[in-house]
Amino acid sequence: RRLVEIGPDFRYKRHAVSIVRSIQVEVSRYILTTTVINFTLGAITAGMLWLLHVPDPLLWGAVAMLANFIPYVGAIVTTTVLLLVGLIHFDALGSAVLPALCFACITAFEGNVITPMILGRRMRVSPIAILLWLLIWGWLWGVPGALLAVPMLTSTKLIAEHMRGWEWFALMVQR
Repeated sequence: RRLVEIGPDFRYKRHAVSIVRSIQVEVSRYILTTTVINFTLGAITAGMLWLLHVPDPLLWGAVAMLANFIPYVGAIVTTTVLLLVGLIHFDALGSAVLPALCFACITAFEGNVITPMILGRRMRVSPIAILLWLLIWGWLWGVPGALLAVPMLTSTKLIAEHMRGWEWFALMVQR
């Protein structure tokens, strides 16, 4: 709002509002897409745990879905919890480790292939740029950085598209 108020003329103000609206649309698209991906991961996890005869598969599927909103950390915590559940519930070590191992494989594929590919397509950003920003901001700020990496990337791309001299950045990260 302040950005619009300090604008020198109406054309500038209209342009600023247009950029902010574009950012709002992209962030909303990111949240919706991430929610659908996480819901699907939770459903697949619940189905896999049901097939492996783990107690309360719907509960663990919901835990996987919610934890997956926290990149990397959520998957590690869920894998650890599933390992503990397996060790408590099953007598054989192979059966006890299998739920956590299957979940780790599913979430590794989802986090490193599926999510960057889908987000890249929906957000019109390169999957490689998404992975790089997740790594950089996750390293700099930890979990909050990883949570904010993709919205910051798309917002920066949208702003760069409208700033003279920064078009190169938008071209580099676009799909």
